[in-house]
Amino acid sequence: MPVSANGATFTWDTEAIGQVRSLSMSSEKAQIDTTIFGADAFRTFIAGKHSTTLSATVLLTYSGANHDDMLADYKAGTIAAFVIDFKDGSVAGSGFITSLEITAELDEPSTVSLQIQVTTELTFADT
Repeated sequence: MPVSANGATFTWDTEAIGQVRSLSMSSEKAQIDTTIFGADAFRTFIAGKHSTTLSATVLLTYSGANHDDMLADYKAGTIAAFVIDFKDGSVAGSGFITSLEITAELDEPSTVSLQIQVTTELTFADT
């Protein structure tokens, strides 16, 4: 169960990682060119597969193996479930971590910035 304070919390594969500092989502749909020779002057397209990437910066909450497990999943390319809990709802899905950066500065909280390639449809829920 995530450890929640005033903001959103990030959970990776049932392990609480910490408070979300920033969050963004990028979604796109591939376009497939179906233009044939001799057609009029405009190209034709159909929609292809959908792709979603989630980026987050999280204030780390150290509690044993949670970060070791996330790092191991990153190194192995493991697809795992994630949840971001907000005060009034949540977003959940599965994916694998494509980028991971841990920052520790003097007199600042430690953070992890990560990018997740989402492999399922995201589910949004109200609390």
